[in-house]
This record gives sequence, C-alpha cells and structure tokens, in this order.
Amino acid sequence: TGQRFAVADLLNKEYRGGAMKVIKGDLEKALPRLGSTRDLPIYYTNGTHVAPGANVTMAERMSIEHVFFPIVDGGNIFHIWLGESRPNPKGLMEMAMNLCRTTQIGYFAFTRDLTVSLHQFHEYRSDRNRISEWVSAGGRIQA
Repeated sequence: TGQRFAVADLLNKEYRGGAMKVIKGDLEKALPRLGSTRDLPIYYTNGTHVAPGANVTMAERMSIEHVFFPIVDGGNIFHIWLGESRPNPKGLMEMAMNLCRTTQIGYFAFTRDLTVSLHQFHEYRSDRNRISEWVSAGGRIQA
C-alpha cells in the first residue's frame, strides 16, 4: 500500500510536489520509469522512523521515536532492522520486554533482510553455505 500510494501521488500533478518531499526510497531511479511500471523503488513509510542508515544506536533510535507514538492517531510502527543476522531469541525477547516496559512504543516489528536464490528457491544462509555452492554456475547475485 505504501508503494502504491507513493506511485499514485507522483502520477497526479496536483500531489507530485508534496509527495516528492516525503516519499522514501530511490526517487532518482523511480522518476524516469514513472508511467511505464507501477513497481518503482519508492514508498511512504508506515512509521516516523529514523532512517535505517542513520548513525545512531538502537537505544538512541528508541529514545527518538517513542515520543511520537502517543501523538500519531493513525498508528505507528517501530522497525527493528536486523539485516541478515540471526540474533539470539532470548536477547530479542529481553529487548522486546524492555521496549514495552520503558518506552511509549506501542507497535514494533523485528525485520530481517533475506537473500533468496531464484535457482534453488531457498534463503542463503552465510553460516551454512559458501556463496559459490549456492549460486548456480554462471549465475549472479543481484541486490
């Protein structure tokens, strides 16, 4: 939905200027392809999140974002970006309990990145596979 609304707003000349100020993703890549596809690398966020690449600790991120939860009527989400790591489940539980007890964050999600082989149809696990065994001969890794 966040992607669909962002694309629709860019297609509408009345909303384009305002949309370009708040749309997340790769607007530079999306604009030349606008009108030729709806699958563009842009979206509206479903949270008031600090940019995933920001140089802040998780504790700082929580401190910044939790103050928005009581004032956002339409709902908000706190993203806990894990990358491709597989943290200790007990540590995740402790973090979740701490988040619930000490912040105003009402809704959160642990979000992992996945690398999937389109040849083998399963997730690449760096702890189990060497990349040369996982990618088919002549195959490429696409980010």
